[in-house]
Amino acid sequence: MLRRILVPVDFSPASARALAVARDYCPEDATIRILHVLNPSQLAAQTANPTINPMHAADIRSDAEQRALEKLQKWMREGEEQALEFGSAAEKISEHAERWGRI
Repeated sequence: MLRRILVPVDFSPASARALAVARDYCPEDATIRILHVLNPSQLAAQTANPTINPMHAADIRSDAEQRALEKLQKWMREGEEQALEFGSAAEKISEHAERWGRI
């Protein structure tokens, strides 16, 4: 029986549908964890902009993390969990699933 369901999201309509399906099939005693992965190449493109002071690169990442956490919070329902990773989506989703599966 399912005990844990990891739902990676990118905040697209397709992600919303995937989360709805997970909720529909999730047993009451199972846990849903909504995972978002921030892509470093997208943040790097922002910080590579010549008009951005390199000293503000950490602020850009921090702001992106805060916005993602706020979106995750809006998508969550009571009893669900959220997680935020930074890196390649494919790698981080796999790594997160492996770590969470060992708990």
